[in-house]
Amino acid sequence: MFRLPLLTLGLTTLALSGCGDEGLGKESAPTQPTVEGDADTDADADTDTDTDPPAEATLTLTSPADGSRMDGDTVTLTWEVENFLLDAAAIGGTTNVPGSGHVHVYDSYGGTDTYVDATADTSYTLYGLASGPHTFTIRLSENNHAELDISASVTVELVSPSVVITSPSSGTVVDASSVELELQIGDFTVNPTVGGAAVDGEGHYHLSVDGVYFDYGTDPTSAWVTRLTPGDHEIKVELVGNDHLPIGVETSVPVTVSADAIGVSLNTSTYVGAYDSATWPVEVTTTNWTLTESSLSDSTVVPGEGHYHIYVDGVYYEANYQALAYALHQPAGDHVLAVHLADATHAEYARDYVRVSCEADRPDVTITSPPAGEIVTAGSDVRLEVSVENFSLVDFNLGRPNAQEEGHLHVDVDGGYYGAFYESTTTIVGLTAGTHTIDVGLYNNDHSERSPVVFDTLTVEVQ
Repeated sequence: MFRLPLLTLGLTTLALSGCGDEGLGKESAPTQPTVEGDADTDADADTDTDTDPPAEATLTLTSPADGSRMDGDTVTLTWEVENFLLDAAAIGGTTNVPGSGHVHVYDSYGGTDTYVDATADTSYTLYGLASGPHTFTIRLSENNHAELDISASVTVELVSPSVVITSPSSGTVVDASSVELELQIGDFTVNPTVGGAAVDGEGHYHLSVDGVYFDYGTDPTSAWVTRLTPGDHEIKVELVGNDHLPIGVETSVPVTVSADAIGVSLNTSTYVGAYDSATWPVEVTTTNWTLTESSLSDSTVVPGEGHYHIYVDGVYYEANYQALAYALHQPAGDHVLAVHLADATHAEYARDYVRVSCEADRPDVTITSPPAGEIVTAGSDVRLEVSVENFSLVDFNLGRPNAQEEGHLHVDVDGGYYGAFYESTTTIVGLTAGTHTIDVGLYNNDHSERSPVVFDTLTVEVQ
């Protein structure tokens, strides 16, 4: 809750017509704050105390905050009163007492200002309110309901969050290990940043399968659930606040995965915790699907056969057909690594993804020269130039013990070891005509490969 600035107005009295004391459901027993100062001792006290309250009386709304957005249909107003006695027993009485009385509560909604109740409490709860903007006003009043010109107001937006799964429909049979949910979310702002302080009407949603948490989502229109096994499943979407706490709004849909569904799964165990490399392994397992190299170049579709596409944060990286591939030079921070099965026309089918939290100081190595696609004359030397991030290159001939992020570089040519170097340049000689793949990786002082692996790769054409 937020505190409002003091709202104190003048003291002219107003008459309230048709105001009874049998309002709508007061919530708690009345309280009576101490009245400060002496009673009115003016000579005309007997004639004007019904309309002249003590000049120092104040009324301050303390919650909710003005301009706030609130979930649901219930609002509790709280306030503070100074130098004015709230007297529950005298509500509706014909005798007014200087500096004494009660509070009137009003709700302005849709252009209509509605009297709600009279109370001697310092809080009041309104129930069953409609969605939309409401302006709540409280006014000090005398025992006979004559209103004083002392009031405070607050405007809040009431929202009724909702979520509906529009697709798939209930009982849909899917032929893949993943299913896309199409969503309609109302009166709820989906925050792309997960975590932080709770804000009414704002957050994200949680996905669960058969009662087990699967992941969270921040796309207000769609979400994917992956790694589904054949059989019946119940998929649930639950709205939660920024702090991950449920707000009591959820929906679910039953689906059936066919026995012969195609599927793909990433080895998610690789990315448990923070990942300390710019080289990300993409290790896939497929079900009812054969990975073939020919599907990358031959557009003839063969059922149950193809390759997969790699995406990082929704951006296409490359197509691959191997059970283990790598995404190179990936940035620090939180990311989503995804794979989509694809046929020879690159039409996509089942998919899987994993969230990757990459260390801020993750090591990387980049071959800066020659550029990719360089054509080299047969018999010419190939001069490699590299840049290294967050890793120190040292002379491996000095017998140094292994040290954190320290070592040298190994060069492989066409999958076979070529040599080691610890400076930013080296030379490869004797390449024959044809296409060659050159890999440069980070290695420890004892020539063991750094873990997790860090490398870059280059393809050159020798003519």
